[in-house]
Parts: sequence; structure tokens; C-alpha cells
Amino acid sequence: MNLDMTSKVILTSKDKIKELRNNQIFINGMDVEINNIISIQTTYSGGCKEHSFKLFGFIDDNNKIILTLQHNSNGDACKKIIKETLTFDLTPIKDEYQKLKDINNNFVILILKDREIKYNIR
Repeated sequence: MNLDMTSKVILTSKDKIKELRNNQIFINGMDVEINNIISIQTTYSGGCKEHSFKLFGFIDDNNKIILTLQHNSNGDACKKIIKETLTFDLTPIKDEYQKLKDINNNFVILILKDREIKYNIR
């Protein structure tokens, strides 16, 4: 399971995100909490080895950030269904966005697979 609950989102390029290798994971929901934290409700199979997760993102046009959740099962072939809420620090997005964009427009849309959520940058 993911023990580091304060991992930061990693900003990268669109090309680098296409190169990421992932094990299967389902996104059940996501919420942006106060203090720049995103929580992602997930389901995946495993139960015998520690899984690791990283959240990557790239800045797209029109106030959108495209996110990719990287899941490394470390070869776990067990079939137990795991439901876990993962949390990540969005501060790198906030910092980069404020450098690049008009701060008066203080939100972006985060997109993860088929889900979208508004992130108010404070």
C-alpha cells in the first residue's frame, strides 16, 4: 500500500506521460481538499506485495491539467480487491500555474481519465 500520503504531483511533458508504464487501476472518484491536496479513490487487485503510486500531470490549454496516476504493482499477482484512497500534494501545479497564467483567474480543471474536477488555486 502507499505509505507516503504526501507525495507531490510531478509536472512533466505530454510526451513523457505517454511513456509511463502502468498496472491496472480503477478511479472511483476524486476530490480536491483544502490545503492543495487531491484525494483519489481507487480500486485495484493485489494484496501480497507493496504497490507504489505517482501522480503526473501536464499543463494543457484552456486552464486544464491532464493527470495520469502511475500504478506499480511490483509484480503482485494476488487477486484480492483493494480499495484505497490516495492523496497527493497539488502545490507544484499551483506554483507553476501562478508563474504562467493570470492569477486573477484562480482555478484550473484537473482531468484524470474520464473524471474532471475544479481546483481553486489559493
